[in-house]
Amino acid sequence: MSRDEMATPLGSVASLLTLLLCACSSCHARITNQEIVTMTDAEAVAGGIAQLPCDVKPPLPGDKLHLVIWYKEEADAPIYSFDTRGRDSPDQGNHWQDNSLEERATFKHTETPAKLILEKVRESDAAIYRCRVDFKQSPTRNSKVNLTVIIPPEQLSILDEDGRSHIPHYILGPYSEGASLNITCVAAGGRPQPRVTWWQGTSLLDNSYETVDAKRVRNVLQLEKLGREHLRAFLTCQATNNNMVTPISSSVSLDMNLKPLWVRIQGENRPLSAGKTYEIGCEVVGARPGPTITWSKGNMILRNARETTSPDGNVTTSVLTFVPSIEDAGKFLYCRANVPDIPDSEIEEGWKLNIYHEPVVTLELGSNLNSSAIREGIDVYFECNIKSNPWVYKVSWRHNGNPLYHNRATGTIISNQSLVLQSVTRSRAGIYTCIGNNQEGDGESNPLNLDIKFVPVCQHGQTKVFGVARQETARIPCELEANPPEVSFTWKFNNTMEAVDIPQAHVTSDRTRSTASYTPMTELDYGTLLCWGSNDQGTQLEPCVYHIVPAALTPVMLSLSGPLLGAVVGATAGLLLVIFVIVLAVKLRYRPRSQEDSHDDGGMANLAASGTGASSPRDKSSTLPLSADSIESFEKNPDIIPHANENSYAELCKSTSPRYVLQQQRPDTNTFTGTNNVSSQGSELTYVELALRGNRRIPPNCYQPVQISNIQRPQLLPMSTLTRRQPIQEPTIYAQVASHSKPIYVPPPHPYMNRSSDETTAETPLIGHDNKITTISHSGSSIWRTDTPPSSNAPTT
Repeated sequence: MSRDEMATPLGSVASLLTLLLCACSSCHARITNQEIVTMTDAEAVAGGIAQLPCDVKPPLPGDKLHLVIWYKEEADAPIYSFDTRGRDSPDQGNHWQDNSLEERATFKHTETPAKLILEKVRESDAAIYRCRVDFKQSPTRNSKVNLTVIIPPEQLSILDEDGRSHIPHYILGPYSEGASLNITCVAAGGRPQPRVTWWQGTSLLDNSYETVDAKRVRNVLQLEKLGREHLRAFLTCQATNNNMVTPISSSVSLDMNLKPLWVRIQGENRPLSAGKTYEIGCEVVGARPGPTITWSKGNMILRNARETTSPDGNVTTSVLTFVPSIEDAGKFLYCRANVPDIPDSEIEEGWKLNIYHEPVVTLELGSNLNSSAIREGIDVYFECNIKSNPWVYKVSWRHNGNPLYHNRATGTIISNQSLVLQSVTRSRAGIYTCIGNNQEGDGESNPLNLDIKFVPVCQHGQTKVFGVARQETARIPCELEANPPEVSFTWKFNNTMEAVDIPQAHVTSDRTRSTASYTPMTELDYGTLLCWGSNDQGTQLEPCVYHIVPAALTPVMLSLSGPLLGAVVGATAGLLLVIFVIVLAVKLRYRPRSQEDSHDDGGMANLAASGTGASSPRDKSSTLPLSADSIESFEKNPDIIPHANENSYAELCKSTSPRYVLQQQRPDTNTFTGTNNVSSQGSELTYVELALRGNRRIPPNCYQPVQISNIQRPQLLPMSTLTRRQPIQEPTIYAQVASHSKPIYVPPPHPYMNRSSDETTAETPLIGHDNKITTISHSGSSIWRTDTPPSSNAPTT
């Protein structure tokens, strides 16, 4: 150990010696005659805790406690000290106690008043203690405490009439009813002498006691004419000489034994209805004292019973309030009576319970069915489990509150307590219950919801025909029935030429309802909208069909909203159109050729030819589609306008200055964008115009090809809803026939022949003579030529 470590304990010892010297010599101040010293009494039980109060509060404001010293009797040597001098807080003060206290003392300076605590108090601790308190400024204060140590009584003894203190099991008796009782209680030890009393429960029976000698005190209890109220009554003797510890006590019980003669359950054992309240009596005769009567159901004790005793005490009746339950059926109800202290004194009687109740019915699906995976077309069966007493005389079934009956034709089979539904449809979904009937009443099962999954189907009662004007946006609703109702929708547009998907950007859907925004731009955009739905059960088999017609046709179409009538009208109109086209074609084809020469050539013809040479389905009303035969026929016909890239025509164009004509795109020639679109970039349109005046040959005006792929649509024109898989191209327009012209039959094509340069040949861009304009048209596989005199009203393309 270093010097610094040794210096600390040595310093503490030095301080302690200084305190002792101060206390024993000049620091110890005796009480003067003028000083008033207060005296306080304190009591403590031997073995307990003693608390000696001392006031350490400074009398002057701002003063501080310096030192507390405790003395015993008139001795000058202190037994305990508490020193706070030189400390920042009293909590840091030093505690010291004399070895005579054996570490049993503690000073609590924080309490009010402060206390010196002595633990495990001994009889020798009884004395007068002095407390001296020194302050920083105030004069010393002295106070005294007179400590009295109480010695509790040590032992209690209960003696019977014969003076015997040994009482087996602390039970007195048995005593006969009406007999008297004399018992004595003796308390030994204690200072001061204890008080001895007799108690029965919380009632004081006798508090008269007497001193036998310096160490004993007794109390004699006399009870006359013992009765039933004393049966197993506890008589308690208590002795105490303070209120700080629990009195010591000793008890005995009284026994009066008489066995019961019989036990009988009153009334007749009959069926009981569950849920109803009954009172059942049990009579016990001849028991002295009154017997212990218990009710039990099986092994369960029933406590809701009341007892009555006859005036002579010979009959005791217990009445049980009993509410039977369904589970009590077949159990035994017992009434038992006994005198506990008499061996084999118990007797009993029992009833076997017969409980009637309404049917308890539970409904469940067949064990091999998964309630969350039932779909249309499967067989579903239910099991109706019934618990009933008496047994049911009828079992019935309900679907959504409506009765169900056995009917094999509709797939409903009822057999005993089972229900079978064959090949269920969605109309079978709903709440099912089964009901059992007996004489106690009707019992209905738990409701069981049959949830049938099915693919989406169209909801009935929807509007099927919508009249929409061109460039007008219509919102077409599609409402479905589906389970589960989480449905994904597909929309298509269909007419006689094509079927096109409706972009999802034009569709809004919410569970079983979807709305498509549709804008027809041309007559080809009128047709049929088809709506399909899909859920996790599959895809809708038949789509919902909605007819989009021009707004002017809406009344007619609405009148033909029936599917059959609409189909008949459509078919009839189609047949009439075909017949009309055939008749017209036949008449035009066999017109005499001599009419060709009756027309004069002249005027001006304007012709526009598409570089693609394709015919658009959008102009099907005015241009019939070209077949392969008709195209081949055109190539062999010298009257057909040649392509711009043919050699002779190209040489003719070299000597003329080109003119450029850009034909504005119509709204119905839009180029659609989408994943299925084919770009139309690279296509060309060549416009050619030839003017013939009189018999002079005028060089043709050559129109250079103009790229239209980059021509922007005017932003003010509305966009069509449809996104087609192939861009619809404009047809090749060879000519337009004037309304006043007459068709002339053109003979079949002939081989090309060499002609002079000034002669009109098949290689000439436009065919015309005598100031007439010759226009070429086609119908099916026939070629027609029409000569038109020049006129300002002639149509120009």
